[in-house]
Amino acid sequence: PLAAPSANPSGQPSPKTAEEVEKYFDGKIDAVIDGGKCGLGFESTIIDMSCAPYRILRQGALPAEDIDDALVENMTVIGITGGTGCGKTTALEPLRERGALIIDCDKVYHEMLEGDQALLSELSSAFPGTVTGGVLDRKSLGELVFSDAEALKRLNAVTHKHIDRRVTELLRAFARQGGTVAAIDAIALVESGISQKCAAVIGVTADREACLARITARDGISREYALMRINAQPGDEYFARVCDFVLENRGTPEEFKKQCDKIFTEVIENGGKKGK
Repeated sequence: PLAAPSANPSGQPSPKTAEEVEKYFDGKIDAVIDGGKCGLGFESTIIDMSCAPYRILRQGALPAEDIDDALVENMTVIGITGGTGCGKTTALEPLRERGALIIDCDKVYHEMLEGDQALLSELSSAFPGTVTGGVLDRKSLGELVFSDAEALKRLNAVTHKHIDRRVTELLRAFARQGGTVAAIDAIALVESGISQKCAAVIGVTADREACLARITARDGISREYALMRINAQPGDEYFARVCDFVLENRGTPEEFKKQCDKIFTEVIENGGKKGK
């Protein structure tokens, strides 16, 4: 640890010139080395990291957001992507058991639809008639975008930036609590740019029929609607191309989780990408 005094009495503004230092300490010091007027003139930020959550004891020149981002940079953030129904939730169980923060971007999006006015306002403007009284008609919007590629692009342009904002907030909050490992689960992880936050991106693939069965059972929708959702998403070859690792969900859940845990351990221990 380093301890050094500022050139001002406690509670007084920081001096920006040698003359101000002399006024503070007239008769108490022998000399001042004058290097010219201070260019910044703000106090340093002091942080207590002896316990979690970390506390800013004195807010100085460094904004709190920059401190949070520095903490996030020291975390291992793993990206998980893959088509709907492929088994990403199962894949993430080993990380949950490690105490990692799990950010489900689909869940984040649905939570934001409950009251994030900035998001709802943009959706209303981009898709007139889909938001009434602050409530989004999800099925109506879904039927529109999943059958129209241009409409889906417009939807993604709106939602990606708002989800990215919320993901950043969650990572910062977890970092302040002393968190060291997090995972971001998103189908559009790469397209949205959120993958840039990740040390490694892991793709999950599965048999098409198995995905359909999971979606219809999980969401209570028809096979036709589930198929429409799957067809609007990239195929397995896309994930093989853009991901650092690809996990095939083909065996039993127990076998799959062991496979996932092995990859997670490699990424955490090596702090980043190690190949496909």
